[in-house]
Amino acid sequence: MGKIDKLQQARMDGMCRALEITKDKGVDALEAEIRFRNATGLQLDVNMEVAEAAIAKVAERIYMTFSTVTMWTINQLWHHGKKGLHDFENTFNSYVEDLNAVDYYGERYVRFRDMAAELNEKYDLDLSMERITEVDEINDHADIRIRRVTVPSIYELLKRNKFDDAAEFIKEFWGEEFFKYEN
Repeated sequence: MGKIDKLQQARMDGMCRALEITKDKGVDALEAEIRFRNATGLQLDVNMEVAEAAIAKVAERIYMTFSTVTMWTINQLWHHGKKGLHDFENTFNSYVEDLNAVDYYGERYVRFRDMAAELNEKYDLDLSMERITEVDEINDHADIRIRRVTVPSIYELLKRNKFDDAAEFIKEFWGEEFFKYEN
């Protein structure tokens, strides 16, 4: 048997790592790790727990820095005091929660690009839609709650598992035309 080249060895290592994650934590955990590593470019030899801790620390520092500079600016420009700054902080945190919220269809209620587009349009700002859309996409790929399921794929899943009535209901509800465009 010949020598295993580096690429083949890397593939085998990846398969072994995927098997280990699936056995220990399940398929959902494997999907989450794949999304996370794709979104961040994190190599397999970097431990996920260490990476997540580092990213959480960086995110916290960014949040604290942004919050501090923003509140300082509001105070200096408009002389808001304790009440105004606390009102801003509460409203800001509410918007952050809205950006993180996902409905039961696996879609975000609000996206960064929605906010940026409205600000650009109303106030003639120059927020980079390309970069902001990229942030939305990275967040979605890293978030296991965001599902990318199509109606035709649900139809096929129901048919394969002998739920013919439910599958036919879905097909009737969405119509034949809808299923023609599925790849």
